[in-house]
Amino acid sequence: MLSKPDNGYTNFKLDGTSQYTLDFVDDIPFEWVRQAIHGLETKNPFCVIGETCPGSFICVVGWDCHIIWEKGPDLTEPGGIGHEYVKVNMVEFSKMLYSDIKENVNDWVDFYWGHPENVDERRDELEKLLERLKELIENDKQTFL
Repeated sequence: MLSKPDNGYTNFKLDGTSQYTLDFVDDIPFEWVRQAIHGLETKNPFCVIGETCPGSFICVVGWDCHIIWEKGPDLTEPGGIGHEYVKVNMVEFSKMLYSDIKENVNDWVDFYWGHPENVDERRDELEKLLERLKELIENDKQTFL
């Protein structure tokens, strides 16, 4: 779903959707994992966002995923706003998110605005968030069958 971060960019793609290149303007590992945790804890849909430069991306995650994107500031252009839909539920999305971030956790710690000074603190915090997400995924496997 998320590619390994490379020079402040990552690619997002679900099976059956377009690929979206997201940049470091948003703190994707922390913001997305926190949103997934909140969604699984409350059983409410959640949203993850990203900048596509130029443009933006939002993915609404619930029983399915709805991706809404916009190209740049002039939304009057043909094709300036779009929507994609895919049958990926909250638990499936969270599993992919967990796996992709856990696999490259050191790269994700550095993703937001380059190389932060508090790398060890960020790594510890991200590891704790990932552990909580993993617990919720295990507990909610039956909810979204």
